[in-house]
Amino acid sequence: MPLSEEILNLISCPKCNGKMKEKENFVICKECKTKFPIEDGVPNLLQ
Repeated sequence: MPLSEEILNLISCPKCNGKMKEKENFVICKECKTKFPIEDGVPNLLQ
């Protein structure tokens, strides 16, 4: 199930504060390209 645009607009990269995009089962920072998994429909931004 894809994340809503509202959720993607609320979260930002914990490393560089960049905007996020969704691709497959990950959210990816548009700036630094760091990937974070989506687990049970929730982006896991802790790494």
